[in-house]
Amino acid sequence: WSWTLIGVRFLAIFVGENVPLIHFLGEFSHGPAMINAAVVFLVWWSVLFPLIFYVMKSKKERDWFFKFNASFNLINVHAVNILLAYMIRTFIPRSLVLYDLWSTLTVSLLYTLLYLIVFDRQGYHFYIILSPRTNFCFLIYSSLLGIMAFAYYCLGGKFEL
Repeated sequence: WSWTLIGVRFLAIFVGENVPLIHFLGEFSHGPAMINAAVVFLVWWSVLFPLIFYVMKSKKERDWFFKFNASFNLINVHAVNILLAYMIRTFIPRSLVLYDLWSTLTVSLLYTLLYLIVFDRQGYHFYIILSPRTNFCFLIYSSLLGIMAFAYYCLGGKFEL
């Protein structure tokens, strides 16, 4: 998902000035591309990766997890996307504004609803932390909102109108 947002943002950087719809989508995706890339990187490498590694007891399980984590897809989703977000910030050095936070929260809400209503119901469990079948799901969803606001602030966003 973060790759899609980053792709839309790059498309807008290169052709958006000439196409109003792409320009709008690019501005709308600026915050979500930056913030979601930071959140995915932060949550995966500082919380989930160490937790999963710790839970795996045997050397065989840990070796499998390292190999799985080093796969092309996971490296792209959990590491390269933060570099691409940095490139976005370099190409268009624009500060984050409240609109970016609201667009990030909107996109995240819509994606979470899509995941819970469509994918999860059909048995596609892409994200173990978004499972609605745990007693902690409300805490996890609320924490993700807080982490997004924190990432917005750390990336230079201001909480003033």
